[in-house]
Amino acid sequence: MKNYILFLLLVIGLAFAKAQNITNAEYFIDTDPGVGQGTALTVNNIGNDITDSFTVNVGTLSVGFHRMYVRVQDTNNVWSLYHNFLFYVDDATPITNPTLPAIVAAEYFLGGTDPGFGNATAVTLAATGNQDQFMFDIDFSSFTSCTTTPFHLRVQDANGVWSLYDFDPALLIDFDAPVADVATLADVQGTCEVTSLTAPTATDACTGIQVTGTTNATLPINSNTAITWTYDDGNGNTVTQTQNVVIVDNTAPVPDSNTLANVTGECELTMLTAPTATDNCASTVTVSNDAVFPITSNTVVTWSYDDARGNTTTQTQNIIIADTTDPVVIGQDIIIDLAGNSSISIIPSDVDNGSNDNCSAVNLAVSPDTFTAAGIYTVTLTATDATGNTGSTTTQVTVDNTLSNEDFTLSKQISIYPNPTSSMIYIKTTVDVVQLDVYDLHGKLLLEKRSSLGSLSVESLSDGVYLMKVTTSTGEFTIKRIIKN
Repeated sequence: MKNYILFLLLVIGLAFAKAQNITNAEYFIDTDPGVGQGTALTVNNIGNDITDSFTVNVGTLSVGFHRMYVRVQDTNNVWSLYHNFLFYVDDATPITNPTLPAIVAAEYFLGGTDPGFGNATAVTLAATGNQDQFMFDIDFSSFTSCTTTPFHLRVQDANGVWSLYDFDPALLIDFDAPVADVATLADVQGTCEVTSLTAPTATDACTGIQVTGTTNATLPINSNTAITWTYDDGNGNTVTQTQNVVIVDNTAPVPDSNTLANVTGECELTMLTAPTATDNCASTVTVSNDAVFPITSNTVVTWSYDDARGNTTTQTQNIIIADTTDPVVIGQDIIIDLAGNSSISIIPSDVDNGSNDNCSAVNLAVSPDTFTAAGIYTVTLTATDATGNTGSTTTQVTVDNTLSNEDFTLSKQISIYPNPTSSMIYIKTTVDVVQLDVYDLHGKLLLEKRSSLGSLSVESLSDGVYLMKVTTSTGEFTIKRIIKN
């Protein structure tokens, strides 16, 4: 049998009103023989706390679990409460992690009188997930808050063995929550954001110990909010207090470009590229403008930069619409006939074949536009857009008698009206008309009529100049120039 065990003695902070030097120490195993009646230990280092080692003879102990208790005495001959620990005696190889009997019951008593094992106030043990740790409730409702009482607790194992009690000589009864040191917390202000907070304090109602508040606020704080501080005295009493966090931002966004470049466009602009600005608080800057699209003339657009905190900056930008492209002029050659008249005129659309401009409609002009003799003439067709850009081209006008060798006397016997017209042409004549034919200026037959010859509808024709051939029953004919508008 193993006869001796070496123990390390560590005794710190004796529970005396004023710390005294430790002069003596004693131990006992399992059963307390009484204060001063245990086995004396040699104290090698006298002081307020000691660390020492000593050898205990366990040869007389039975195999199994035992508990050792140690207490010390000071220079005033006052003995401390004991410290204890469990050990195991075996006559063979020591057991590694021996299985202890399960704790099945617990009881406590208050004050200085022990009612005896099994006679104290029983408690219901609540499992914590650790077989050696339990939770239980104690009813202190009959006590006055901020008072103390001796508290003793012991447990019983599955073998029916009661432990010695653990002892708190002055258990504090505390029902009162801490009291905030400042009734109303001052607002915390920050520019753009708050990255740290100074915890306020409260005072424990019973001990007078200062309690530091805690908060679950997430830092940094970048918007106005109210945070909650919690003061916990460690005895189950808490109180909360709110504090306003005010984010101050009085600085407007700064445009990234001091001056915005002019934006130019030809004809019109249907969109603009937004400039940017930077905010001192790194907030998202909303950019907007006062433009009305499409922009078709020179104007000044105002951009606004808003940081969503009530700060706005504006900046202007010149919009220049510059149409520098000349119209595209497309002409066509035509043939016209004097038809016995002293002169004949054309209009710009007669020699136009789809002239156009990139931005606007065009005004057309032709020169010359009046002819008094047969021949081939070069005319100039000019197009002018809304901004004054011009373009021109030349075409040929052939003036001849390709449609008739008319009788000038017959021409005087036939008249038409109204001319110009938008719909109907009426024929007034003193001769017998048997046929009406309408040609374009290129000599292409467009309309013909052989009955009801007192009128002719030209509604189907496009606006322009046409030639109408009037034929009589004798085979004679004359040419009349008509204008459709």
